[in-house]
Amino acid sequence: MADLSFPLLEVRQLGISFLREKSYIPVIHGIDFQLNSNEILGVVGESGSGKSVSSLAIMGLLPKRISSINSGSIVFEGKEITNLSDKEFQKIRGNEIAMIFQEPMSSLNPSLKCGFQVAEILERHTELSNKEIKVEVLSLFEKVKLPNPEELFNKYPHQISGGQKQRVMIAMAIACKPKILIADEPTTALDVTVQKEIIQLLKDLQQETKMSILFISHDLSLVSEIANRILVMYKGEIVEQGIAKAIFENPQHNYTKALIASRPSLDFRLKRLPTIQDFLNNSVSNEIVSSEERKENQEKLYAQQPILEVKNVEKEYLSTIGLFGKKLSFKAVDDVSFKIYEGETVGLVGESGCGKSTLGNAILQLDKATAGQIFYKGNDITKLSKDEIRKLRKEIQLIF
Repeated sequence: MADLSFPLLEVRQLGISFLREKSYIPVIHGIDFQLNSNEILGVVGESGSGKSVSSLAIMGLLPKRISSINSGSIVFEGKEITNLSDKEFQKIRGNEIAMIFQEPMSSLNPSLKCGFQVAEILERHTELSNKEIKVEVLSLFEKVKLPNPEELFNKYPHQISGGQKQRVMIAMAIACKPKILIADEPTTALDVTVQKEIIQLLKDLQQETKMSILFISHDLSLVSEIANRILVMYKGEIVEQGIAKAIFENPQHNYTKALIASRPSLDFRLKRLPTIQDFLNNSVSNEIVSSEERKENQEKLYAQQPILEVKNVEKEYLSTIGLFGKKLSFKAVDDVSFKIYEGETVGLVGESGCGKSTLGNAILQLDKATAGQIFYKGNDITKLSKDEIRKLRKEIQLIF
């Protein structure tokens, strides 16, 4: 249970503005909250509600020329930190208040090895020798449950998975045993399995080190698994805050009710998915697609010829160990077949590394399949020339 004896961090009437066309536009409107010692505080709200901007202000990372703290204060351990200089902030940042950013792929430096990037933090904030720093980094890698720490120490970010990158980021953030850890959407880019592992890891680390965590997310169910208390943000304001259980079981503000209610049901299918604005305006349509309608739609759909057919597709990669070593093969996609019909939405799900993106790249002819056939409108596109593939690009598109 959280120790609520004193606030570790206090945000008082904080107002933040951003420069737009020669004038400052307010984006955060006088917010008040506190983070207690040994507590996990969840901050929820849709994209653009002001969650990340508020956390950047706490870290002293707001962009200098285009932003301004125009009111209020941020107090850490009884000391005002709102107007600290960059040099003063550097003593706190990473040492006493650390942050996990929401995209590990872009937060880690692709040109530096993972071990070196964590070691840099310890070099800056501790008096440890190089040998002691390496031992500490390997210990941190073990603490965040990274496999083969010695091997991973010398790997570049592109050589490890998304979940492992996120663990390296967490190791970096907890390296100096901070009093506050700000986790800004730390699981957004991860699949559900890895997401749960990261949440459990943060909970375990918090219980072990007694640090306080400010956990930012748009995912209410995720926040409910980790937070003691929750703040709900909407359009730069805190509209509701309280104990996590009370917020979920008895929300008071219409926006909180809308956030909770706007998750699609798994038991029935609505003709039109409601938005948060629909809930706020009391204009939610409850028209349901009946079982008979779904059956009729499916019969029409599957009476056509498939627009895309994947037949026994395989993708194999070869790697060599050492300069003259033998080649090792790895099947990223193994004998996959399915059909997609015009007007149909097909979900392709699985853990990181199971072959989803590789299969997508093979369908697009960005990375040719090793075996199998792919038919688009009846034509085998695996046999197309470069010019024909170029013409196909406008027909099959990819969102990365």
